[in-house]
Amino acid sequence: MDSDVPYELAGPGCGASIVEIPTQWALDDREQYCYLPDISGSGLIESPPKTLDLW
Repeated sequence: MDSDVPYELAGPGCGASIVEIPTQWALDDREQYCYLPDISGSGLIESPPKTLDLW
């Protein structure tokens, strides 16, 4: 996940390769479902409908 565009990674042997498709951080649900009280965020787990509204 070190690029904004898809790129090809060389695989182990036999000429194999893998295409890395970057994630879209705006669609990551970590902020809504991260439960680490006193460490990260509010410590509240958001409801799925609210997460869908944010997306």
